[in-house]
Amino acid sequence: MKRRGEHTSVEVARSGRTSAVTVSVLVLAFAAFIGTHWLERQSVEQVVIKGATGLSRQYVQAVLGAEISKQRQNIVLAAVRDSIETIPFVTNAFVYYTGVRTIAAEIIECRPVAHVEIGDGNLRYVDDQGVILPESVERTAQDLPVIRPGAGQSYSELDLQGIVAILQAAQAQLGTELYSAVSEVVCRKNSRIELRTAHGVWYVNPTTGHGISRGISAGVSFQNARVFAHSFGAQALCNGVYDLRWDGQVVRQRGAS
Repeated sequence: MKRRGEHTSVEVARSGRTSAVTVSVLVLAFAAFIGTHWLERQSVEQVVIKGATGLSRQYVQAVLGAEISKQRQNIVLAAVRDSIETIPFVTNAFVYYTGVRTIAAEIIECRPVAHVEIGDGNLRYVDDQGVILPESVERTAQDLPVIRPGAGQSYSELDLQGIVAILQAAQAQLGTELYSAVSEVVCRKNSRIELRTAHGVWYVNPTTGHGISRGISAGVSFQNARVFAHSFGAQALCNGVYDLRWDGQVVRQRGAS
């Protein structure tokens, strides 16, 4: 049986430990509060941009530059991200802090697949969704084919989506060597599409179908062209006029002149 003095000493010891833990927790909480308060009062002094090319870099820099000298407590990262994503050349953005005074943005840009000739004769980029992008400060993809209407022809938004789908099918099926030979895409009557190389012309795609469905049907044509090039050589395909519109066939209409 414990004596009264022993019982009291145990309670005092427990009470002392509890008080010490409480004080430690309070100290840590206070330190965290002070640290957070100090952090939020720091000002942004530097910005870092990742993934942006000449298409969007200047615009992203302008958005992030507006945050320099602001205290972190006055910056809403989600709002900064939303502002960046309104830039026409940007698909997605991720904004975060990389240090006490540095804010960073990772950019995913639209992917230009061609130049498109617009009414005034100027060239604009068209992206992989068939959307004509605004005039860019800097051209970053010089080797893309040019899409243009034939004499007296024009193309609608749906037509442009179909042409882009055809180009994507060509890129997927032909491989780099053959696809890079394509320099021009011309829209003719009856929805006929011509892909032009330096010394050749390919007629592609059935006249039926609209929008992205044209790319799906054109995929078969490019599969046939790839087999033909494997058998007879890429130069043979790039130096003549070929009709690729028929399933399972590559019809040579004229050789190199």
